[in-house]
Amino acid sequence: MSNSYELYHRLVYAVHPLVSVSHIQQLANWMWIVVGILQADSIALSKIATLIPLPI
Repeated sequence: MSNSYELYHRLVYAVHPLVSVSHIQQLANWMWIVVGILQADSIALSKIATLIPLPI
């Protein structure tokens, strides 16, 4: 498992009980953005996008 996936799963596990969303995909999208920001150490979309895995 890549570092991105591991961080994503840890964040979802920690945040999910604390937030209320109408669809779990909303939380998933935000968590991938947070993963990108943390790993890129930047808020630049061009840097974040390179760290978010694409669906196969």
